[in-house]
Amino acid sequence: MREQAVREAVLGLRTPSVPRGHRTSYTAFLIGLLRDGDDDTVVATCRALPAHLGADGSTDAVRLLAELSVDPTRSRNVWQTAVQQLASMPPEASTPSVMASALRMLLLRARSDDPHIRAGALRRLDACATAIGNRQSVDGHQAVKTAIDALEGAGLFPQAVRLAQEAALRAVRRGDAAPAPWERLLELIGERPERLSPMGSLHFDAGDRDSATAALKAVRLLRGHGSGAAGRLALALVRTAGRTTAWKDPWPDELAALCEHPDPDTSVEALLVDPGHAG
Repeated sequence: MREQAVREAVLGLRTPSVPRGHRTSYTAFLIGLLRDGDDDTVVATCRALPAHLGADGSTDAVRLLAELSVDPTRSRNVWQTAVQQLASMPPEASTPSVMASALRMLLLRARSDDPHIRAGALRRLDACATAIGNRQSVDGHQAVKTAIDALEGAGLFPQAVRLAQEAALRAVRRGDAAPAPWERLLELIGERPERLSPMGSLHFDAGDRDSATAALKAVRLLRGHGSGAAGRLALALVRTAGRTTAWKDPWPDELAALCEHPDPDTSVEALLVDPGHAG
């Protein structure tokens, strides 16, 4: 208990941020703890980084976080915390390239003939998918793309689909109408619609003109694909947009088109949607 109290006091978990004039020396101190501390100290240091890390030491910290993330000798608590913090580090700290290198190393291990090595790598890749999915942003696009490729290569298709689906939705939210994110998502789903993430995550502001335009183009792209998975995605977007806008044009026509979708499950689900019902 006493050691924990000392650790919290030194790492500033219950104290104000370190004064700007002392950031450089404190950053060096944190990096030393990451490199040489015991498991509990490393975990506490990882969690303290966002509040105290100086810009001059961020690249070194990112590199050490990546090393902790892939180090097979580290406990689950250490590497999982390192993964979470690595995913949250700013892109100017060389995070995307360092993250990409770590993901490639884990992918290599995930292809090992040794079940123990393979299982460890798959668990870490799964943790990476969760961390990146929770923190991904426009700036983190390259890290997201690399993670999707690594997850696909390791056979973690549900995790890859989850990241790709969220990446496609984030594109819509920022008004990006490019078809590539949706095409990549459909490629990952293939003939396995059960890989889709829950449709409840397909939220965007249909009242925003750019987002609505991007969503409309996505809906028509997905509807034209003709598959059941694409139809379900299109219907989820239309349902969200219709309810958000009180079914203003063009969403009733898009719903009507989905009622005629070649996938019977999609057409039945579309018929169940009642634009006249406010719920």
